[in-house]
Amino acid sequence: MGKAPQKWLFIIIGVWTTAVLLAACNSNKEVAATAVPGEPTLNPTQQAIADMLTYQAKNPRPTRTPDPWINMSKTATAEIMARATAVPTLNATQEAIAAILTYQAENPRPTSTRWVGANLAMTAQAQNRQTPTPSPTIGPTATPTLTPTPPPRTANITIPAAAAPQLDGRFSSGEWDNAAHQTITVSENVKIKVYVQRDATNLYAAFDGLNQGKTALFPELLLDTGFDSNLTWNENDFWFHVSTNVCQGRGPEALWQQCGAPDGWQATDFSQSLSTIEMKIPYELVGVQPGTDQPIAMSWAVMQLSASDEEEREFWPATAVFDQPATWAKGTAVGGW
Repeated sequence: MGKAPQKWLFIIIGVWTTAVLLAACNSNKEVAATAVPGEPTLNPTQQAIADMLTYQAKNPRPTRTPDPWINMSKTATAEIMARATAVPTLNATQEAIAAILTYQAENPRPTSTRWVGANLAMTAQAQNRQTPTPSPTIGPTATPTLTPTPPPRTANITIPAAAAPQLDGRFSSGEWDNAAHQTITVSENVKIKVYVQRDATNLYAAFDGLNQGKTALFPELLLDTGFDSNLTWNENDFWFHVSTNVCQGRGPEALWQQCGAPDGWQATDFSQSLSTIEMKIPYELVGVQPGTDQPIAMSWAVMQLSASDEEEREFWPATAVFDQPATWAKGTAVGGW
């Protein structure tokens, strides 16, 4: 009879212990269920967090260390960090993970579930702070390359029809009476008269007043028979130069392409030290179609050498630029060439 109370005491303690263990298991099951995010699909970081917390919920941390619980947490943590974006600074997800791990290190897990609850709250915060998909980086807008606009032509000239002059370097009476004419101002005291006219197959030009003593002035005729308003030379652009060495050129590298005897055109012999130089340019040479009224661009120039042998030019029209046909005058032939 003395042993009966002792027997019932053991039975009561056993039942109480079993109830406590069952309650702990039910609590762990609830934590494990809560640890799984309620999203349709998990990204790699979320999945690694869920795996770590599920293991923790199913395997309450014992009081001794090291143990499988800690090892599993370390493995899951390493996996999380390996999946995280490797950037010099932490993104939002990495910062949240770091906060969880710091809390775990500073607060060893007790036998109660408060420690797990705190981690679950921080995990939820980490999932809500997922780094958004970065917007594409937009580089600086490229500055478009603008095509220069040709300046408006400042001069026009109508080239009249007339009889062919004699190319003898003499400004004979009547030869240039009907010609269109303009003036090139070299200096205040030096002004060169230029005349232009045509017949059925040729264009004629005359430069008068070139003999200026010791100053050598060389006449030049520039033609753009394509009339395409270019700011650079092309195959429709021609250059004719008269000096002791007669030269001509065509296209982008017009200067000094061919010097010597004129190739298909004529000019007065400059070596005679005449005051007047006359030129004859066949339409066929420069691509002018007889009988048509196509406009052309043209300019006249007087070139001289400076004290340092640099080429210096004065033009008509005065705003003309040597290598920019768009700045030359518009020339037309009333009734056709």
